[in-house]
Amino acid sequence: MSKAFELIQAQAQTPTSARVLVLDTLLNAPLPLSHPEIQKQITEPIDRVTIYRVLDWLSAQGFVHSVISPDKTRRFKASAQHAQHQHAHFECTVCGQVYCLDEANDAITQSLPKHFVATAIHLNISGICAACQH
Repeated sequence: MSKAFELIQAQAQTPTSARVLVLDTLLNAPLPLSHPEIQKQITEPIDRVTIYRVLDWLSAQGFVHSVISPDKTRRFKASAQHAQHQHAHFECTVCGQVYCLDEANDAITQSLPKHFVATAIHLNISGICAACQH
């Protein structure tokens, strides 16, 4: 039984083959993936519309989160422990990779004025990643 199957079933949801395939792909990806990147990695026959629907469902259920890069590409990443999306992102302007900045959450929330509570963080930072600086 795959990790995706177990996660979906643990939330009392139906682990369809499409949901499991897409979530497994994202769980195994080190970086957020776009729809075309997900479609390329799935070896079983699944049409692009189904992938879009599954991504929307996974997002609504909290299994994945998405970020829209400056070039308007939507990328998806599996959410840690089915958690709410609460972090910033860094997009390399050279290679286009998007990195989740999980640690930035603490710095951002600690900088809020007294008695302010963050319910979501949507911060995109653009620059050049370490790999592209060499």
